[in-house]
Amino acid sequence: FEAAGRRGAGKMEDDEPFEFNNVPHTKEQTWELFSVRKTILEMLKDRGYNLPVEDDENITVAGYRSRFHGKVDKDLTILVQKIADFDQKMMIFFPSPPPEATTRRVGAEAVKHIHEKMNAESVRRAIIIVERPLMGHANVLIEVKTEEQHELGNLDWRGGGVFRG
Repeated sequence: FEAAGRRGAGKMEDDEPFEFNNVPHTKEQTWELFSVRKTILEMLKDRGYNLPVEDDENITVAGYRSRFHGKVDKDLTILVQKIADFDQKMMIFFPSPPPEATTRRVGAEAVKHIHEKMNAESVRRAIIIVERPLMGHANVLIEVKTEEQHELGNLDWRGGGVFRG
């Protein structure tokens, strides 16, 4: 995945600690999450999706830090519609394992929650952005939900990128 490789494109403008999901993040971790989100916004715009007003693909690292400091992963969720067809919606999720989890991998509970959010918003397509590969049960659940009614893609942005959907 390209975004994490563009580290030299910007620097943290602020030395204050950045906390996300109730966990302090290093400058490197903040930069990586910022880069991934920014790249996703650019990709959506390039593919004809109408970005929400609050999501600016030209956001700086300082702006990102200001907007998302103290927030949790659900605050990163993006809901977009195609410019040419408002019925074509897609959601982008950035789930994290709970702080008490013994692994940094996202499990089936998070995928169930994503499925519920998609149903609530009447959305059939989604991309799930994760730091590490999903746990086995989560992968099985994605396959089941995809066969049922949704198109879910999983992108592992640290491990070389896996995408299904």
